[in-house]
Amino acid sequence: MVGVGLAAVAAIVTAALVLGAAGSPGGHALPGSTAPVVEAPPTTQDPAASTPSPSDRATPQQPADRWARAGHPQLRVIPPLRDQPDRAAARAKAAQKAAKQAERALARAARRAAASRSAAVSQLLADRAQALLERDEAAFLATADMTSPRVRRTQTRLFRHLAEVPLGGYDYVLRTPITQQAAADPGARSGAPRGAPSASSTPRVWTAQVGVRHRLAGVDGAWLSREAQLRFVRRDGGWRVSAESPLPGGGERRDLWELGRVRAVQGRHSLVLGLTPRSRLRELAGAVDKAVPAVSKVWGHRWSRQVVVLAPETAAQAAALLDRHPDEVGRLAAVTVGRLRQRAGSSPADSADRVVLNPWAFGQLSLAGRRVVLRHEITHVATRSATGPATPMWLSEGFADYVGYQDTRVPVELAAQELLERVRVEGPPARLPANKEFDPGAPQAAAYEAGWLACRVLARLADERGLVRVYRAVGAAESNDRGRALDRALRKVAGTTTARFTARWRAELDALAR
Repeated sequence: MVGVGLAAVAAIVTAALVLGAAGSPGGHALPGSTAPVVEAPPTTQDPAASTPSPSDRATPQQPADRWARAGHPQLRVIPPLRDQPDRAAARAKAAQKAAKQAERALARAARRAAASRSAAVSQLLADRAQALLERDEAAFLATADMTSPRVRRTQTRLFRHLAEVPLGGYDYVLRTPITQQAAADPGARSGAPRGAPSASSTPRVWTAQVGVRHRLAGVDGAWLSREAQLRFVRRDGGWRVSAESPLPGGGERRDLWELGRVRAVQGRHSLVLGLTPRSRLRELAGAVDKAVPAVSKVWGHRWSRQVVVLAPETAAQAAALLDRHPDEVGRLAAVTVGRLRQRAGSSPADSADRVVLNPWAFGQLSLAGRRVVLRHEITHVATRSATGPATPMWLSEGFADYVGYQDTRVPVELAAQELLERVRVEGPPARLPANKEFDPGAPQAAAYEAGWLACRVLARLADERGLVRVYRAVGAAESNDRGRALDRALRKVAGTTTARFTARWRAELDALAR
């Protein structure tokens, strides 16, 4: 372009701009161009008069914008489009940033509000527990939504159900955050006339999962806990409990005072809590007081020698206390619940054991049968701290039956009737009972009888103290391997192996079945 006149250059540039305008709204850059564009306004000047001197002509080494610097005001340089700020994108980015900041601020505010709610509700529950411990009915009811007649009745009943229970501790522990539910519209359900309270004027309901735990004075070495769902409302600027119920879907045991008004009878070695007449509870307390020394005679005195018995009025209530289906407890006269060590080699856990009676099955037993059952269950309480993950069920249940049948005149052929009948038909079992044979749905009688007879054989082999030593050694094993723990204990205490011991047990069954 060295020999081209200024007017010609202007004409070419103008034409290019016109063409570019057709595809670009701004008309400032050629499509695909990244270099500056020189724009010249229309002119009527004679091209010949406008011819620049050789020094003014644009060359590849002399950019066109030099002409503007050289005194040609009719030329101006327009930067390419990509170098201009994208104001719309900048505004969008700023809006996005502001939205994120607002979202973070809302999240912080929500966390602060949740923490404030949790602190307020935790304090409410602490006040509620303290009122129970101090037997202060007015203070307890002050934590409830007393504007509701239903809540007033249920909360008053709950407090009075606990009146005789010797509480050594009571506590509520929030397990989950407090979540809000929309309160139902009472007018919508009842067909109330216009003007009745609506959902918008009814306090909203909040729920949370709460651990409810207690200890009995002078008896429990640990908390006994259950899970519940509590509902809360806000009234007059404060939180109130509006309901306490089992978790949705079940799967949690109940406390006795949830089922009725509890009566308490204290004995020398017993605390009997029940829903049955007090005269029956006194009989139970007397029977437990006699059974505890009998258990200690075999096991020793290194245990609390205090037993808590729960006596519900129906089998369904017993099932609720145990968190079991009623069919599972129908034939069981009693069940002991407590905390076992979960890890081999760990220290014995403090426990809060309960012997739960099934009133129907227990009532069907003779006096001797009740004595055997109580000794059996109390043995579980006594041996709890010495029972570990390596303890097989046949040893745990067999030893409890061994203590239960002590000093009774029940013939072996009668006490082991079901097992011996099976042996007569099928021969003695090839091995000691497996844990699954003691499951609630299994035919358990033969497994219990087999465990009892195995403990009888072991007591003859290593004497009664040796039987106790084997039990303690297996429970204290540092491995969860039941077979290895039993074999080591038998070798150490009785000088035999599991295989030789099993052979002696099978021979005993064969002899009894003849």
